[in-house]
Amino acid sequence: METWLRLPLLRAPQGYHLALADALLQTAAERPPLLYWQVAEPAAVVIGISQKLSELDIAACQRAGLAIYRRAAGGTAVLVGPDLLSLDVILPPGHPLAGHDIVEAYRWFGDLWAETLQELGLAARTIPPAEAHAPRTRQTLEQASRLEHLLRQSCYGAVSPYEVSIHGHKVLGLDQVRRRVGFLFQGGLLLRWDAERIASLLAAEPDERPALAAGLSERAAGLDTLLELPIAPDELIKRFEARMQQRYAIVWQEGTVSAELDALTRTREQERYLPLLAETPANERF
Repeated sequence: METWLRLPLLRAPQGYHLALADALLQTAAERPPLLYWQVAEPAAVVIGISQKLSELDIAACQRAGLAIYRRAAGGTAVLVGPDLLSLDVILPPGHPLAGHDIVEAYRWFGDLWAETLQELGLAARTIPPAEAHAPRTRQTLEQASRLEHLLRQSCYGAVSPYEVSIHGHKVLGLDQVRRRVGFLFQGGLLLRWDAERIASLLAAEPDERPALAAGLSERAAGLDTLLELPIAPDELIKRFEARMQQRYAIVWQEGTVSAELDALTRTREQERYLPLLAETPANERF
């Protein structure tokens, strides 16, 4: 039996979520493994650590009232907010679930999500590495079509190993951060997928947006269209934690954000996770 901490679902601005994950990771050696559930309020756009700000339509994001943040992990743009349920798993150094292979390390996480969704009657499956890498072996990103390039600027427009799909539609995106102080695994489950809205936020020409929206609609889907009845985030959390407890013989312990941890988080937020300044791309911060 292993004791894990779990934080209750937290609804907060995305900058705070990013900073809290960073603070939890930096102090991972001081506590047991931890689950941190979150929903961003208000909605915002988050780009990967290496993604260019120019791959977004900055004016469209501003008109929609969406701040833009940069996360510590890789990948491409994600619209966070009420349509996305996110989970961060923070592991201390040396934990067996962290693994040693950066790709295989995702397997347990993706499998748990797939099994949780299967309990709901969905034909969920994890994407094998060979399948996820197949498009990349056929042609490099530079050789790909313009539409393919645009699709890949959205996290849910492309697939990576052990992410979860249902009938060819991606529903769960994954990323991770690996440091000496600990490990961070992140998953984002689509409760709702608005392909046209996502297409409007990417740096595409007006005549490209219909095809871009159609392509995003084909590649991803939200649970709202896949389930006959709606399901609340709390029910998804309950089912995931029950599945995890059963597989790994976990004893759950309720965690809290202490005053000390909150202070560290707010310091991190000011230092590293303020919204990006669209008018001065050279000042992009991580």
